[in-house]
Amino acid sequence: MDSLVSIIIPHWNGIDVLSECLDSLKKTVYPNFEIIVVDNASTDGSGDWIKNHHPKIKLIKNDKNYGYAGGCNRGVLHADGKLIVFLNNDTVQDKYWLQNLVSFINSHPDCAGNLYISFFGSTPNASAASRNFVSFFLSPRYSPEMLFRV
Repeated sequence: MDSLVSIIIPHWNGIDVLSECLDSLKKTVYPNFEIIVVDNASTDGSGDWIKNHHPKIKLIKNDKNYGYAGGCNRGVLHADGKLIVFLNNDTVQDKYWLQNLVSFINSHPDCAGNLYISFFGSTPNASAASRNFVSFFLSPRYSPEMLFRV
């Protein structure tokens, strides 16, 4: 059985870029993942948009903007996955991205984490620079509590 992967996406405003990100995640070929969007008190209706357009996503609504790290930390508290991915909300993923990352971490069990940097060309909604992203996997032998203080 494929390990459950929790994809945590901190978010503050920008439904258009988040929409692109979530649309690309729908194409992911790896079969066992959950998406957690941590809304940092968006003022553009993002929370309601997520509930209406993506009801299967776990939505965590913060009372204020805790920033990227704070959103990640709060998302981890709601994650059920054996592996964790932190993903920027303005990214677009290739359909094999998660399969490749899980394969790597499973073939390197002593690895604490895996950084994956990829570039996907710019879109009208985001600059080319913002299309560079970093995903971080936690190895099964390290718990989130060991690495993050909430």
